[in-house]
Amino acid sequence: MKKLVIMLNILGIACLSWFFVKYAAHDTYVANPNAMLPMEGWEAAGMILTLGFLPLLGANAMAYAMLGPKDMKAKRLLFFIPSIICLCTDIHYWATSLMNDTDPIPAKPVVLVQLSNIDQSTTQCGIIYDDGGMEILDSCVMNAYEDTLEPDDTTQHIQDICKDDQDIKIFHAGEEYFIQIHSDNYDFYRYDKDTDTFQLLYYWEDQHVTNISLP
Repeated sequence: MKKLVIMLNILGIACLSWFFVKYAAHDTYVANPNAMLPMEGWEAAGMILTLGFLPLLGANAMAYAMLGPKDMKAKRLLFFIPSIICLCTDIHYWATSLMNDTDPIPAKPVVLVQLSNIDQSTTQCGIIYDDGGMEILDSCVMNAYEDTLEPDDTTQHIQDICKDDQDIKIFHAGEEYFIQIHSDNYDFYRYDKDTDTFQLLYYWEDQHVTNISLP
């Protein structure tokens, strides 16, 4: 029984460490933008830590009751340190969420996309927002192109970065560059020239981008 209690506490501390780092780093990556309630990494971590507090408290309480010398109760209280850290993180998470009285910043449109099914049977247009959402439009006008013939320096730099990706499309409109990479899904990124990084805007399982335009 003691071995089980030790393993439960090790598992609890490992989970606490993983999600605490994601929360403390304020990870803003949206892992599943197609979800009914998309959440940034720090929000999901805060919610998981909230749900995990009572199980962690139970594991720490069992360690307090079953492990260590019985005549050293003060030192055995150290078993509750993970629960205290988790509780403080949960309080900060909910205080931040509930006490934020500022109006939410409206999502800004980033790019218009023309989508086609894999079998090219249907097409549709949509607009992708900076909060990870997408709105399907009745119609749209495209004014961009896929860089395949005469790439500029930025396009060539993107190709060098993505040289290991076999199925890649680069789109260029104005000063903006967008990249579609096909792996398991069709992942659509915006390239930030200032930081030389890719920002995942959206992904599709059975549709791919054929053209883009700036809103």
